Amino acid sequence: MSEEENEKKEGGIGDKEVSTIMIGDVDCFTPNMTVRECIEILLNKGISGAPLVKENTKKVVGVVGQKDLIQFAAVGGMDKALLVFINKIKKIDELIVAAKTETIKEVIIKFLKNPVRRLLVIDDKGNLEGIITRSQLLKIFLADNT
Repeated sequence: MSEEENEKKEGGIGDKEVSTIMIGDVDCFTPNMTVRECIEILLNKGISGAPLVKENTKKVVGVVGQKDLIQFAAVGGMDKALLVFINKIKKIDELIVAAKTETIKEVIIKFLKNPVRRLLVIDDKGNLEGIITRSQLLKIFLADNT
């Protein structure tokens, strides 16, 4: 039996750590970015949201998604900084997050129990280490079953 077949038999993808599948190079927003800049990033990158981090750091403040940006733009906020809307942005203590040492199985359970599109992978100090999306999990399932 090959090593790959043995790994699938012994537990497979679900037993691997999040660090093995997370996206490490994450597009982020900062409080001084305008709503317009954030919308352009989402559209150009084909993503539905991004972490909001403190300027020049990876310290997570919250997360901003398409719905948030639509809301901010609809009230004439296209050229206003996200900082203006900070009280309307989902904060880090309200987010469902993961640690890079968690298993993929644990992350799948979080996705199934919570209506989220992405999980931020953060360290114990609240710094962004990566991200896992629902689409990414689907791709992993396909790759694991081919």
